[in-house]
Amino acid sequence: MLLDRDFATVAELEVRKLSYAFQSLHIDLKNEVRALEILEMIRLYGRDFGPRVKDECLSAVYEAVYWTQLEVATPALVYAQTTIVGEVLPIGFGGLRHARRKTLTKTGKELISHAIDIAGEIAYAICKYVPEVELLNSAAHRLYSILKFADLNDLAEEKEAILHEFSECIRIAGANSFEKGVDLLREQQALALDRS
Repeated sequence: MLLDRDFATVAELEVRKLSYAFQSLHIDLKNEVRALEILEMIRLYGRDFGPRVKDECLSAVYEAVYWTQLEVATPALVYAQTTIVGEVLPIGFGGLRHARRKTLTKTGKELISHAIDIAGEIAYAICKYVPEVELLNSAAHRLYSILKFADLNDLAEEKEAILHEFSECIRIAGANSFEKGVDLLREQQALALDRS
């Protein structure tokens, strides 16, 4: 157990180093390939380690949202960000088809809450700064998967939080006359809540 804890601490520090490397990149499409490489390494840590490392991975993704806020975003960059969010979620195989057999731990719920915040930030930044459907697709799908999971597992607080993120993104998309974004978000929200 001590070895596992030490290993997780090392992994947490490695993710932080990767986050610093990402932050040190000049925000420019010329650096997109390097940014994608760093995000892919962060994704692997998110996939393979426990809650502390996963939480650190989500914090690293938060830093990547600045690229979108500065209108430097591509579908590949957004996909990389939303994939990391997906990796850290405790959904598991079949988690979008039926409820979990095991009750979520407090740590699992905290991870979901953090993931909701980050997924919402990604989608909101796209709707506000670079309103393009190609960019919003993977972000809207990640919101969908979190809402679907929360609904299937009767996670009332998490469901309310993700519905709030949907409504904020729809609001800002509407304010920016991003009607295709509004339609996409409404469609994904409806699909997530459809249990038929």
